[in-house]
Amino acid sequence: EITGEIRAARVQDDLRRWQDYRGGNHPILLRVYAQPTDMFPVRMPKRFYDGVRDLGWWIVRDIYFGANYSAANAITLGRAKVDAVLNEVAAVGGFDRIFAWELGNEFRADTEAEIAALTSFVCAMATHLKARLAEPGRERFSNWVTWGSWTPNDPLRSDGNPVLPSCLDYVSYNVYSYDPERLRDHQPGPITGRPFAGYLAALKARYPNLPVVISETGLPDNATPKGLNQTKLHPWYPAYRR
Repeated sequence: EITGEIRAARVQDDLRRWQDYRGGNHPILLRVYAQPTDMFPVRMPKRFYDGVRDLGWWIVRDIYFGANYSAANAITLGRAKVDAVLNEVAAVGGFDRIFAWELGNEFRADTEAEIAALTSFVCAMATHLKARLAEPGRERFSNWVTWGSWTPNDPLRSDGNPVLPSCLDYVSYNVYSYDPERLRDHQPGPITGRPFAGYLAALKARYPNLPVVISETGLPDNATPKGLNQTKLHPWYPAYRR
């Protein structure tokens, strides 16, 4: 986790380069990961929010939590994380740029008890966030909440057990075309004819009444030929290079 100061020069240079992408008919969302710290309670400076406003873009503001969602004090600590991010956005006058709030961490839950605890934690954070955004003066700003879920938590059981909180305004998954490797087991997709497109189509079909967003994707920078979950694959399964 990077917790140092985000330099003003870095922000200014990013805003300069993004000028090439402004305009057009499609809204652009920036997913912002950096979290406030005790030393830097305003992690993303006012200049960043002002620059995004000038571009006409929107922000999905991440709120990250510790790994132990089932600890006795997890709810209390989690609410403090929510409050810290809200305090940052309030300090810089950035609420009007927020499209949605994304509850972060690729939590893993394997047992029924862990699944129940994780579901309860995510919904407790969503409830607290919405309550804070219902306070006087904040009613007109976005209170949409999503969760940056890890692919193994999906309803297709791609590599684990589903975790499906019912308290989200839209569904987000961090999913890569090469990992988990079982994504390649899906039938060809309707657009590209590839298994990854088939996976996306199958995932969307499980959420007929909610928007589905792929919140992380990309290509590997790892030379390792095999992934981590070879035991879950058929013996004849091809060992694609990641």
